Amino acid sequence: MAQYKGVERRKYRRLNRPLAVNIIAVNNKKTLPKLDAEIGLNIAEGGMLLECSKRLPKKTRLKLKIILILDSKYKIIQTTAVVLWNKKTFKNTYYLGCKFTRLRHKDRITLKL
Repeated sequence: MAQYKGVERRKYRRLNRPLAVNIIAVNNKKTLPKLDAEIGLNIAEGGMLLECSKRLPKKTRLKLKIILILDSKYKIIQTTAVVLWNKKTFKNTYYLGCKFTRLRHKDRITLKL
Protein backbone atom coordinates (compact mmCIF):
# COMPACT_ATOMS: atom_id res chain seq x y z
CA MET A 1 0.00 0.00 0.00
CA ALA A 2 1.41 3.41 -0.93
CA GLN A 3 2.60 5.63 1.90
CA TYR A 4 0.44 8.75 2.32
CA LYS A 5 2.52 11.95 2.22
CA GLY A 6 -0.13 14.63 2.79
CA VAL A 7 -1.30 16.33 5.96
CA GLU A 8 -2.32 13.80 8.63
CA ARG A 9 -6.07 14.04 9.24
CA ARG A 10 -6.63 11.00 11.43
CA LYS A 11 -7.82 11.37 15.00
CA TYR A 12 -5.23 8.92 16.39
CA ARG A 13 -1.58 8.33 15.49
CA ARG A 14 -1.02 5.07 13.57
CA LEU A 15 1.52 2.39 14.43
CA ASN A 16 2.68 1.30 10.95
CA ARG A 17 4.10 -2.20 11.19
CA PRO A 18 2.93 -5.68 10.22
CA LEU A 19 0.78 -7.34 12.90
CA ALA A 20 -0.42 -10.91 13.27
CA VAL A 21 -4.20 -10.99 13.62
CA ASN A 22 -6.66 -13.85 14.16
CA ILE A 23 -10.19 -12.92 13.09
CA ILE A 24 -13.59 -14.42 13.74
CA ALA A 25 -16.36 -12.72 11.74
CA VAL A 26 -19.75 -12.65 13.45
CA ASN A 27 -22.98 -11.37 11.88
CA ASN A 28 -26.39 -11.67 13.49
CA LYS A 29 -26.76 -15.20 14.87
CA LYS A 30 -24.38 -16.96 12.49
CA THR A 31 -20.64 -17.14 12.85
CA LEU A 32 -18.70 -16.85 9.63
CA PRO A 33 -15.53 -18.91 9.19
CA LYS A 34 -12.49 -18.05 11.28
CA LEU A 35 -9.79 -16.38 9.20
CA ASP A 36 -6.33 -17.35 10.40
CA ALA A 37 -2.98 -15.69 9.72
CA GLU A 38 -4.35 -12.41 8.48
CA ILE A 39 -2.15 -9.33 8.51
CA GLY A 40 -2.73 -6.02 10.23
CA LEU A 41 -1.00 -3.25 8.27
CA ASN A 42 -1.46 -0.49 10.84
CA ILE A 43 -3.25 0.07 14.13
CA ALA A 44 -4.38 3.01 16.25
CA GLU A 45 -6.66 3.60 19.22
CA GLY A 46 -9.70 3.88 16.95
CA GLY A 47 -9.18 0.91 14.66
CA MET A 48 -6.91 -0.85 12.21
CA LEU A 49 -6.26 -1.65 8.59
CA LEU A 50 -6.29 -5.38 7.81
CA GLU A 51 -5.24 -7.31 4.73
CA CYS A 52 -7.47 -10.38 4.44
CA SER A 53 -7.70 -13.35 2.13
CA LYS A 54 -11.51 -13.04 1.99
CA ARG A 55 -13.80 -10.08 1.43
CA LEU A 56 -15.94 -9.25 4.43
CA PRO A 57 -18.91 -6.95 3.81
CA LYS A 58 -19.34 -3.57 5.46
CA LYS A 59 -20.86 -3.73 8.97
CA THR A 60 -19.47 -7.23 9.58
CA ARG A 61 -18.70 -7.56 13.27
CA LEU A 62 -15.32 -9.04 14.14
CA LYS A 63 -13.63 -10.61 17.13
CA LEU A 64 -9.92 -9.84 16.87
CA LYS A 65 -6.85 -11.25 18.57
CA ILE A 66 -3.99 -8.89 17.72
CA ILE A 67 -0.37 -9.78 18.46
CA LEU A 68 1.92 -6.76 18.86
CA ILE A 69 5.67 -6.88 19.35
CA LEU A 70 6.79 -3.83 21.33
CA ASP A 71 10.29 -3.46 22.75
CA SER A 72 10.97 -7.18 22.10
CA LYS A 73 7.91 -8.16 24.16
CA TYR A 74 4.67 -9.70 22.91
CA LYS A 75 1.44 -7.87 23.70
CA ILE A 76 -1.89 -9.52 22.89
CA ILE A 77 -4.97 -7.37 22.42
CA GLN A 78 -8.38 -9.03 22.21
CA THR A 79 -11.15 -6.74 21.07
CA THR A 80 -14.18 -6.40 18.85
CA ALA A 81 -14.50 -4.29 15.71
CA VAL A 82 -16.76 -3.56 12.77
CA VAL A 83 -15.78 -3.37 9.08
CA LEU A 84 -16.29 0.19 7.77
CA TRP A 85 -14.95 -0.33 4.24
CA ASN A 86 -13.24 -2.92 2.02
CA LYS A 87 -11.15 -2.69 -1.12
CA LYS A 88 -9.72 -5.38 -3.39
CA THR A 89 -5.94 -5.26 -3.83
CA PHE A 90 -3.82 -6.12 -6.85
CA LYS A 91 -2.70 -9.30 -4.98
CA ASN A 92 -6.30 -10.65 -4.90
CA THR A 93 -6.59 -9.94 -1.19
CA TYR A 94 -8.76 -7.32 0.49
CA TYR A 95 -8.01 -4.28 2.61
CA LEU A 96 -10.50 -3.88 5.45
CA GLY A 97 -10.85 -0.65 7.38
CA CYS A 98 -12.05 -1.62 10.86
CA LYS A 99 -13.24 0.47 13.79
CA PHE A 100 -12.85 -0.91 17.32
CA THR A 101 -16.15 -1.21 19.15
CA ARG A 102 -14.66 -2.26 22.49
CA LEU A 103 -11.07 -1.59 23.50
CA ARG A 104 -9.91 -1.97 27.09
CA HIS A 105 -8.33 1.06 28.72
CA LYS A 106 -4.95 -0.68 29.19
CA ASP A 107 -4.89 -1.62 25.48
CA ARG A 108 -5.74 1.95 24.50
CA ILE A 109 -2.73 3.13 26.55
CA THR A 110 -0.51 0.57 24.80
CA LEU A 111 -1.57 1.93 21.40
CA LYS A 112 -0.77 5.53 22.37
CA LEU A 113 2.97 4.85 22.02
